[in-house]
Amino acid sequence: MDPELIKEVFLKNYLYQKPHGNQFAGLLVKGLSTYEEDKWAKHRKITNPAFHLEKLKLLVVVTKKVERFLNFKGNKLSIISTLHAQFLPTKRNRRMKKIKNEVRTSIKGIIDKRMKAMKAGDADNEDLLGMLLESNFKEIEQHGNKSFGMSIEEVIEECKLFYLAGQETTSVLLVWTVVLLSRYQDWQTRAREEVLQVFGSRKSDFDGLNHLKVVSILVLLVQFMCHKFLLSLLLLLLDYINLKRLELCDTNV
Repeated sequence: MDPELIKEVFLKNYLYQKPHGNQFAGLLVKGLSTYEEDKWAKHRKITNPAFHLEKLKLLVVVTKKVERFLNFKGNKLSIISTLHAQFLPTKRNRRMKKIKNEVRTSIKGIIDKRMKAMKAGDADNEDLLGMLLESNFKEIEQHGNKSFGMSIEEVIEECKLFYLAGQETTSVLLVWTVVLLSRYQDWQTRAREEVLQVFGSRKSDFDGLNHLKVVSILVLLVQFMCHKFLLSLLLLLLDYINLKRLELCDTNV
């Protein structure tokens, strides 16, 4: 791939559209990852404060608490396989729609409680939802117009994106990282030596992660090799090439 073409695509994201996901993914998650142009810019601006370094540090404590719950044994759920005839009112499709509505109702209830607490001045805005709502309110107050903020439905979609899809993508990233480390054991050795050098026998912490240069390179490489990213980039480059061809045709005419 030509680095200049990649740079051109990323600098002109308004001209090149994202590939559409499958029907099942669209049923569960929309949000920032699927939006385009002005709507993407608005949501990116509102959600961005939640991902500052100091805010992400707070998630470490919460993640450790969640890990304790994950260790409990429970019943296993079957995974829905390939989606067929998604527009027919089959038993499975009705159940999927019911689950979608239940998820929406559950998230909306949490948002409503948080908004009431924020208005009463009792809310703790240190988690993703709190920071998202706080940033949204500030954006509306700054411009004096609700159109500059997100609607409740859009907030729900962003919560589904970062809490549901975010969990899945992180899991996939970790799995592929382990697979590639087993394939390239020289890198596995370098990564292990770096971790032992930085942390030794003590538990890992957020500040120490910033000193893991080899591990950071490995994670970035795995992200680049992820087929979803490559598919998006390939389609964007094809759009760019086709656009350039049209420009050449117009010039020749």
